[in-house]
Amino acid sequence: RDNEKVRRDALREQLVEAQAEQVVNMREEDKSPLAKKENNLKDQFVSDFVNMVRNPMAFLNTVSSGDTNGSGGDESAAGLTIPQDIRTMINTLVRQYDSLQQYVRVESVSTSNGSRVYEKWTDVTPLKVMDTEDGKIPDLDNPRLTIIKYLIKRYAGIITATNTLLKDTAENILAWLSSWIAKKVVVTRNQA
Repeated sequence: RDNEKVRRDALREQLVEAQAEQVVNMREEDKSPLAKKENNLKDQFVSDFVNMVRNPMAFLNTVSSGDTNGSGGDESAAGLTIPQDIRTMINTLVRQYDSLQQYVRVESVSTSNGSRVYEKWTDVTPLKVMDTEDGKIPDLDNPRLTIIKYLIKRYAGIITATNTLLKDTAENILAWLSSWIAKKVVVTRNQA
């Protein structure tokens, strides 16, 4: 099951990469412009993001880290909407930055802390050959178990953008921040 999950995830990544490569290599005559609604949404996101980076104090009272669907008690539902493209881009950069995540077991959990029971790696001895019916049956060597406790931690950091960076285009600012955050995520996961 675990091997199939890894295989499924690898195939999903290949599909996303193939789709991205297909878009990059698309001929000019095959490209269709964004609809007005899509263009407005993209422009609004880029504008909001650049304004937030340039003047963070203006967003201090309007942005919350809670739910934006109204179920968390926040009536305003204020916040930034992160498009899926950024997540895909960061995942690609994570893989290129020599992540060690593939060498460890990653398990989904439903609570922030708990424990798992694992069998320790020990030499297992074979069963004794019984030559006679009245021979003494020896005790078996019992498995050695250990409890591994887990505690999910939250990580965060504040990045300061220089005035030189803020004079650049919004797309370049997003590309730079995505690249830097991807590196920080890889180093954090590798250390943990």
